[in-house]
Amino acid sequence: MDWTIHHTILLSALGAGGIVGFVAARSHFCTMGAISDWINIGDLSRLRSWFVAIAVAILGTMTLEATQGLDLDSDTFPPYRSSELIWLRHVLGGLLFGVGMTLAGGCANKNVIRLGGGNLKSLLVLAIIAVTAYSLNWLGGYGTLFYPWLAATAISLDGPQELARVVTGSDSPLAHYVIGLLLAVALLLFAFRDAAFRASRQLVRAGIVIGLVVTFLWWLTGSETTGSAWRDFADFADEQLSRVNTQSMTFIAPLGDLAYYLQAPSAWNRLNVGILVLVGVTLGSFLHALVTRSFRIEWFADRSDLLNHLVGAFLMGVGGILAMGCTFGQGITGVSTLAVGSFLSLVSIVAGSALTMKWLYWRMMRDL
Repeated sequence: MDWTIHHTILLSALGAGGIVGFVAARSHFCTMGAISDWINIGDLSRLRSWFVAIAVAILGTMTLEATQGLDLDSDTFPPYRSSELIWLRHVLGGLLFGVGMTLAGGCANKNVIRLGGGNLKSLLVLAIIAVTAYSLNWLGGYGTLFYPWLAATAISLDGPQELARVVTGSDSPLAHYVIGLLLAVALLLFAFRDAAFRASRQLVRAGIVIGLVVTFLWWLTGSETTGSAWRDFADFADEQLSRVNTQSMTFIAPLGDLAYYLQAPSAWNRLNVGILVLVGVTLGSFLHALVTRSFRIEWFADRSDLLNHLVGAFLMGVGGILAMGCTFGQGITGVSTLAVGSFLSLVSIVAGSALTMKWLYWRMMRDL
């Protein structure tokens, strides 16, 4: 078999995922954990790390737009800057995802990392997410069950739903870069103003590395060099290749793609960037577990634990498809594009998770 640009892209995605898996496991980088620390004990350290990842991703993505021909207005997966802003899709999906990840003990990325560390609860959670995402994306469940009534809330814009364009009404690149720069600087100032966070090298390093990996994947799939060569190759490939789009790190839709691929494992053309990132994160986490001797087989504590994870996984699958992403897919990658829908999804995910944590705490106190 001749080596092609397609193999380079997929292998690079695998490596990028591996880096994230190792670093996130090492630093306990976790969005739900960050929200939990904030809500329950007032600790903002992991939230600051998440903000650093967002800021670095924004700065990196804008740099690629300015220098590498990265086009985020068309042909991205998912279509972050679509001119059709279905605001209820993002809000409802984000809320469902936030509730689900809290019940399941972590978002999709965290469950992938836990799987690498031996957590079999996460295997069941990811399987349910995969089947749900596959049903909604590949079997047309979203179009049948959700799109007809969600589309009624759509706001049709004159152009891409990029933040500066929506806020200022201008399509000036300068406005885009200025607003993105101000947002990134504000996030970095908030993160690094705290001395305890600055002293936490693992959390600082995790935020920077994850933001850079998101940037790298944008470059890999969307630059005028590798991205263009990849699409040119796909145009003449013997078999249609899966999701040859400009894309970066996301987890929910790729889990559905993985369910599709596993139905015909010999169909290598079904493999895509998202699937290889998933595998890479798992392997990176597994490597960390081996290095630190922390690999442990875990299972459900009781029936209640099982039920919470089952319901949470289903809600994450539905919510992630509706919101077009998860805490990574929208909360970092989507926000790096400055798409309005990504901000709606992010805020809704945080709100859904925070409210669920408050409810779980109330229920626990009532049962004492």
